[in-house]
Amino acid sequence: IAALANGTEGGMARVATLKQQYVQKNPNTLLVMAGDFISPSVYNSLQYQGKRIRGQQMIDAMNAAGFDIAVFGNHEFDITESELQSRINESNFLWISSNSFHKVKDSLLPFAKTTAGKEYPFPKTFILALHDKDGTAVKIGFIGITLPFNKADYVGYTDPLTTAKELYNQIKDSVDAVIAITHQSIQDDEILAKAIPGLAFIIGGHEHDMRFEKIGNIYITKALANAKSAYVIKLLINKKKGTQKVKPENIFLDQSIPLDSSTNDVVQKWTKIADSNYSSLGFDAAKILITT
Repeated sequence: IAALANGTEGGMARVATLKQQYVQKNPNTLLVMAGDFISPSVYNSLQYQGKRIRGQQMIDAMNAAGFDIAVFGNHEFDITESELQSRINESNFLWISSNSFHKVKDSLLPFAKTTAGKEYPFPKTFILALHDKDGTAVKIGFIGITLPFNKADYVGYTDPLTTAKELYNQIKDSVDAVIAITHQSIQDDEILAKAIPGLAFIIGGHEHDMRFEKIGNIYITKALANAKSAYVIKLLINKKKGTQKVKPENIFLDQSIPLDSSTNDVVQKWTKIADSNYSSLGFDAAKILITT
């Protein structure tokens, strides 16, 4: 959540600013996370108010930054069932889960967010209605795919590719474009792109080192880990012609992008909590061990 390299790159506060900048240009702007955000982190070994933090700092920062949509990564299932449920309940954004399900005894049920005593099951697909300044309306469909890697006893999966094809066919005729948000290998994303050439594009996760591919007309984008960069993907839909254009751009989150103050307040809160934990363990995180 914090900026790296002495505060000069990355950080959730820069992500927040980037979203705000694009929302000002176009209110039809979404901030999306493609998995692996609750875990792993050194925070998961620390405590706050008598409990292990277990990704609470990330949900808090993502809420402040204004995330709109997230999908599971394999590491979301590193923590316990009750811990994950707490993080889900704390989130303000939409979760889409097409092929990852809550295993309860012998049944696979949707994961669900509990708010004010009411459960809101995660959808397999999500259709978002948007309109532009002149009133032209479009519908964008989303699917969220996670590789079946983590075999925690409370999670079960359906086959990613089979599920994606089935759900795409269910919604393709009722929307103007379908976007896949995935957390799987680049090889599996390429297979997905070949199997469903009608996708608008794929927002990918899993690899940490940034990937960019184009299979047919489908771009696959994966930004750098730790918020060092973000892919900004413009989807231009022409209703009259029935065409769409996709323009991806990788934005490096450096000092040219200022820190959003309200999000940075949340980051600083958790940084102080972490430093207090380190101190209680006799560890000074700011201490210089060696200068090379």
